[in-house]
Amino acid sequence: MPKSDQSNDRDAVLASFAAYVNAIRSKDATAAIHCFDGEAVTFDFAPPLENRFDALKDPKGLEEWFKTWTGPIQTDVGDTTVTVSGDLAVLHGLQRLHGSNTDGDVDMWYRATVVMARKNTGWRITHIHNSVPMAMDGSGKALTDLKPE
Repeated sequence: MPKSDQSNDRDAVLASFAAYVNAIRSKDATAAIHCFDGEAVTFDFAPPLENRFDALKDPKGLEEWFKTWTGPIQTDVGDTTVTVSGDLAVLHGLQRLHGSNTDGDVDMWYRATVVMARKNTGWRITHIHNSVPMAMDGSGKALTDLKPE
């Protein structure tokens, strides 16, 4: 894919990320998986500590998670910083996940970092790291009730 100026790259990166977010919102596992590079690795909320693309490429896990949502999955992307350098891009910021699932209402902000690489097929996700802070009082409790200031 030919190189372009950085503002075009930034727009293309944001469009690719938006496609991923929209796939999650619409509970479309196949579309979500299509956003990943074949060597992607994720560090997400659910176990295990690390998911390699071999596990990610099968939509069954994502489809099972989608089934736990009794209504729409709402995900809001806060201010996102985008850095593009050549064929790599890094996005980071806060995101909000809210809606209702089989355990009740969900409303949490979390930290998200996404690394994308320019491929012949466009910008693809090579890494996602989502996390929440933990209480530093020795309890190890995840703090899912924090909100941006």
